[in-house]
Amino acid sequence: MTASNLTPRKQRIVAMAAVVVWVLAWVATQANPARADDPIGSSCGPNDSQRAHLTAYHGSRSLNPCISGTNLRLDIPRGPLNPACICYPRRFNVQEIRRIGQEDVQIGDKLVKLWHFSFKRFQIVDHGTINTTDGPGYTLSIKPKDFAQIGGANDSGTAMYTDLWIDKGTFSIAPLFGGIDIPEDSPLIEVVQGLDLVGTRLQLDIKYLVTYSDAPSDKGNFPVRLPNTELSIS
Repeated sequence: MTASNLTPRKQRIVAMAAVVVWVLAWVATQANPARADDPIGSSCGPNDSQRAHLTAYHGSRSLNPCISGTNLRLDIPRGPLNPACICYPRRFNVQEIRRIGQEDVQIGDKLVKLWHFSFKRFQIVDHGTINTTDGPGYTLSIKPKDFAQIGGANDSGTAMYTDLWIDKGTFSIAPLFGGIDIPEDSPLIEVVQGLDLVGTRLQLDIKYLVTYSDAPSDKGNFPVRLPNTELSIS
């Protein structure tokens, strides 16, 4: 089912449903999120003992989510090799990418080692998929005409950042490192800390993510922008 084959009314319904699936998949990675300065609400395990204790990179905001452990995979495949330049086509843009380091994160009754990354803005410029890999569910395919974006700035112009904690991942950055796939723990990532990059392939297994402002009191809009984007569900 694709939005391009439907009437305008049905296209809107499909688009809304796809965004809901995307959001629900995102929520699945953070079953009961809460900031340190928010009411905890329902207990996370016996005596609330299974709540994670994380710190966002920008503004050092404390986060106390109850993480479900669901694995959310973002996959942006590599395109065909262009023989004219012996290079691969651009697939994503990322602004101010940073690897913070490996951290012990409470998931259920276990401490799990995850890699903490942060970025200001992320754009899919060709196509990608989002799906859960450890249970039944939907796969959301995203095919933007120009870009599909998370983060950047909210409607009032305030900078928004996204932190994510991943189990594993691979990155291919153009034109650095010859287009090879770089794993999440590679020393090569230190070379690009804080930079704006163009990528040709990406796969991330995400356990938790959060989008926020570096001003702790700011409760502005957390943007996901999908202009002229074809969405399909399978």
